[in-house]
Amino acid sequence: MPPAVAPGTRFIYSNQNYALVGAMLEKISGKPWEQLVTDKLFKPLHMDSAGFGAPGTREQTDQPWGHTRGTLGQVPSQSDNPPAISPAGRVHCSLDDLARYAIFHLEGERKGGLLRPETVRLLHTAPDGSDYASGWVCGRRAWAGGRTLMHNGSNTMWYVVMWLAPERDFAVIAATNTGEPEAFKACDDTVGAMIKKWLP
Repeated sequence: MPPAVAPGTRFIYSNQNYALVGAMLEKISGKPWEQLVTDKLFKPLHMDSAGFGAPGTREQTDQPWGHTRGTLGQVPSQSDNPPAISPAGRVHCSLDDLARYAIFHLEGERKGGLLRPETVRLLHTAPDGSDYASGWVCGRRAWAGGRTLMHNGSNTMWYVVMWLAPERDFAVIAATNTGEPEAFKACDDTVGAMIKKWLP
């Protein structure tokens, strides 16, 4: 199929684009995307809880389950996105490990680490005329003292939102195990309350 718009004229999010990048990385490296992410990101950041697919042991309640809306209310499920679109959102981890990922982005522009500072800045910079940079929605907020980076995502059974304020060296995360619109508002309200509590 032809592109929906002329290349370079407008940003349109697509899970398939991330899946294609994952496939290109697999082709170049000769390794599965999951192994690359584990070796190059999870292990160096000590994200020891990180994995792929729904968290926990199948048919056991050793981790929270995601939920979808059913006829009679919320229905628990251990389903996830299909493996083919893992690069677009099939990773699970603890909130502590997600915080490690946030710190990696928050400090990366100043300190480097896994990536050079200029590489992290490139990942955080939207192309001209856009507010989207490699998974981050770029903006400005008074509470942040300037620039913000926001990422959110859902597989329809879970939802996470993360805000970074580089100028304040501050990050906040909210998550829930349902992907309903009410959960989006609840997480936004939670983020707002944490910002109000922890930023003077």
